[in-house]
Amino acid sequence: MDEEPDSAEPNLAPISVKLKLVKLDGEKLAALNDYFNEYAKAVNFCELKMQKIRKNLVNIRGTYLKEKKAWINQTGECCICKKIDELRCEDKNPDINGKICKKCYNGRYGNQMIRKLFVSTNKRAVPKSLDIRKVARLHNTHYHRIPPEAADIIKAIETAERKRRNRILFDERRYNELKDALENEEKRVARPKKPKEREVRYVPISKKDTPSKGYTMNALVRKVSGMAKKIERAKRNLNKRKKIEYLGRRILLDKNWVRFDFDKSEISIPTMKEFFGEMRFEITGPSNVMSPNGREYFTKWFDRIKAQPDNYCYLLRKESEDETDFYLQYTWRPDAHPKKDYTGCLGIDIGGSKLASAVYFDADKNRAKQPIQIFSNPIGKWKTKRQKVIKVLSKAAVRHKTKKLESLRNIEPRIDVHCHRIARKIVGMALAANAFISMENLEGGIREKQKAKETKKQKFSRNMFVFRKLSKLIEYKALMEGVKVVYIVPDYTSQLCSSCGTNNTKRPKQAIFMCQNTECRYFGKNINADFNAAINIAKKALNRKDIVRELS
Repeated sequence: MDEEPDSAEPNLAPISVKLKLVKLDGEKLAALNDYFNEYAKAVNFCELKMQKIRKNLVNIRGTYLKEKKAWINQTGECCICKKIDELRCEDKNPDINGKICKKCYNGRYGNQMIRKLFVSTNKRAVPKSLDIRKVARLHNTHYHRIPPEAADIIKAIETAERKRRNRILFDERRYNELKDALENEEKRVARPKKPKEREVRYVPISKKDTPSKGYTMNALVRKVSGMAKKIERAKRNLNKRKKIEYLGRRILLDKNWVRFDFDKSEISIPTMKEFFGEMRFEITGPSNVMSPNGREYFTKWFDRIKAQPDNYCYLLRKESEDETDFYLQYTWRPDAHPKKDYTGCLGIDIGGSKLASAVYFDADKNRAKQPIQIFSNPIGKWKTKRQKVIKVLSKAAVRHKTKKLESLRNIEPRIDVHCHRIARKIVGMALAANAFISMENLEGGIREKQKAKETKKQKFSRNMFVFRKLSKLIEYKALMEGVKVVYIVPDYTSQLCSSCGTNNTKRPKQAIFMCQNTECRYFGKNINADFNAAINIAKKALNRKDIVRELS
């Protein structure tokens, strides 16, 4: 049944560019470093004081009702607002020393309101021991931003500790299962022996329906011993209280703070004249970049900044052993101006063995034609090669093993760059053919696969599939260029013949598709399976069948 999709306005997230501050002399470097150090000192001071305050807050636990399956909080008089309400916690700090309600708690200790305890104004005084103004010399706006930032850091630390505790509990449960399986025959199940297996493998009785290969008895002994040491080490590390030091690597600058001189590729920050004086900072731009591609890239970004000159931006500090670099990160929100008239559809089939297949289907002539391109997937080779090196280094007696493992290059940035290139090519194909883009909506199926029980090999193979990353890149690049994007239901796109529409088909190999209909022009021919699926995706979008959502 055909359904008209709900047209949705594209809500494009802002994107940003990093413009490096170049040719910094001693005075400019000192001014920038001093301000970043002062900012970091104020955040660390605020974080320590906030932790001491929160130690004196004791949560008031309510009563859990099994019948209603809900917590009922205690009620009483709040010592701040003097109203009878549900009590949030008991505040043992000297200036309160009583029970407070949820509303008063948020008004005093919430992330946005806690700044009133640390920042003094003309109309509000704070204790000298908590006043940030006595600790660091900063712009007035940054004084008000520091307490919420310190609160976010504390929240992140608490979340990380909670995850570590949960991981320890999970490891303990697994350790107890394996230990019981080792010591008690009734608690383990033998797996059927496979060809070339010398010993019987066992799994805990709770895992008998899973695809786990199991462990031999010797391997089970080693596993139990190793997990006991791992849990002991994790508990010891959890009990160690490490001092978290904020290094001051990012400072938010408000709108209208930065002034650009596009001809000279320079910026100034007049709002912070008290700290930087009349300094002008040269940034990377068309005037000081040698390569033609670089000049084109920065010219495009400068045009975007001219169109939206009042956006917020960040000052970034990146430290290494040899030098310290500073960047201006400018944010820009794309404006989508979609086209309305298209001559066809560019169907995109994103897969594992082939990263993507793009086929243009002409709506007037009702057939596939150029541009057609199938993109290979080198991600599997990169990950497999890296995995082999890690396996060899972890097992073999290699000198400086830990340093060599740490020095292995992270391939995620390489994957990101590759996906960006493919997304740009696909959007370029759509623009050249005057076509809109259609893709499969695979979010639900991927989530179900993630919930399913898989072996390590199956998980490793699934990680080669970068559907979400690539589809989102294609989506936002297409909308930036004004190209409509349509998501369809993926049912039977790989099973139906794109020529005659029959499901009487055969797949002798993963990459080969064969139609069994004797009247079809594809009968007896080996067709590329990804090519066939891409045409079916384009046809569904053109016929407006099974459309999930439409971004235009």
